[in-house]
Amino acid sequence: MLLELHFITPDMVNKANRLLGQIKRSFVIRDSKSMLQLYKATIRPILEYGSPVWSPWKKKQIIQIEQLQRRFTKLIDGMGGLSYNQRLEKLNLPTLQYRRRREQLIQVYKLLHGHYEADSTKFFQKDEFGVTRGHSWKLQTKRARLCPRANFFSVEIVKTWNSLPEAVVSSCTLNSFKNGIDRHLKEERFVSE
Repeated sequence: MLLELHFITPDMVNKANRLLGQIKRSFVIRDSKSMLQLYKATIRPILEYGSPVWSPWKKKQIIQIEQLQRRFTKLIDGMGGLSYNQRLEKLNLPTLQYRRRREQLIQVYKLLHGHYEADSTKFFQKDEFGVTRGHSWKLQTKRARLCPRANFFSVEIVKTWNSLPEAVVSSCTLNSFKNGIDRHLKEERFVSE
């Protein structure tokens, strides 16, 4: 399974690159509203499909995927002279890495709050001993011997989940949880590595 996931990224990036090239050749007027709608409807779904499961962990892959959004934002009229972070902020477009992390946190919330029929204990164990600090939904940190295992969804997201405040993880609804994540992680929204 790991080998299959490793080879998804180049195919995905190539497909999105071809689409980006077609958009660049096809559109002369590139206003931000139209281009953002086009990007969100065509390119971003390719880059985010199944991201909670396959989220890249190698720096090279993360940069490759983010590079597509970087190139796309440069195409928009009036954005060429700005830095990538400035373009993201002006367009209100979070980094793809932030969106993958956010989606993983949403999946953890759904698992722990019974939105799926799956048994959450197969993914996560509640931390019964470390509840003195943080929130009451704290998860046990798993140790992984190998680097790929350390980057699995159920291992890698625990540290971020445990760092969330009680008000966010105890949200009554999924929408309030999403809003809480956005408020808590707002500094990371437009920052690329």
